[in-house]
Amino acid sequence: MKKLYEATYEFFREVHPAPLWFARAEDCAPHFHHQMEILYVAGGAAAARINGEERGLAEGSLCVSDSYDIHSYRMGPDCEAYVVIAPKEYFPEYDTLVKNKLLDGRFYAGADAARTVGPLIALMREFWPQGGELYCKGLAAAVLGWVAETLPYKKTSENEKIRNVRDILSYIHGHLDGDVGLKSLAKRFGYTPTHFSHLFNDATGFHLREFVNTLRAQRAAARLKAGNPVLSVALDCGFENIRTFYRAFTKVYGVAPGKY
Repeated sequence: MKKLYEATYEFFREVHPAPLWFARAEDCAPHFHHQMEILYVAGGAAAARINGEERGLAEGSLCVSDSYDIHSYRMGPDCEAYVVIAPKEYFPEYDTLVKNKLLDGRFYAGADAARTVGPLIALMREFWPQGGELYCKGLAAAVLGWVAETLPYKKTSENEKIRNVRDILSYIHGHLDGDVGLKSLAKRFGYTPTHFSHLFNDATGFHLREFVNTLRAQRAAARLKAGNPVLSVALDCGFENIRTFYRAFTKVYGVAPGKY
């Protein structure tokens, strides 16, 4: 069973959401979040790992991490690479293009990536963020349009889509202050508790309770920083009792909530 820190959920992106983010890429540990993330290698070489599949990325190639894909990067010497992080809901046109479809390939090394995506990334590098939100959003939309038209997608029925772990993770994230226990989730997604537990463990490498409590602890940390009292934070973030909160929080952050 993987340790939770080996694939960190970037909760801060949900607490402080940005409509669009663009930056030079650096080495990063395995992580995941709701937004899509595109890595483009403008020079040199890098390595990317998405959902356990690792590929080398040469100059002019890219990879795409869909919502809740676990991804990590290693930059080679003198590598120049950039990431675009974009919420799908910020680009409804893209959402329409890929409706009822799932990415079936996340790496691309064809020459047309350098020819089409490369200039768009160069413009974003030049004008981000002083070019203005609308201009940068247009460039990002063009990149997403290329992704939708070029990368392989597979059609999926709604039942198949529900079975995808990203939908489960998305539901958990949106209901952390409610009942996201094993029995409740299994019933919602149409499984027996035993089947759901195996599905979740196999897909994520995490125990459900540990995963949920870690997300709740991350949300609690943000509220503690804002000055909220410990007891109200524990209850507002969905913990059953203060003892469970203290145990989960201390496991994640190494200190008790009151000392955080």
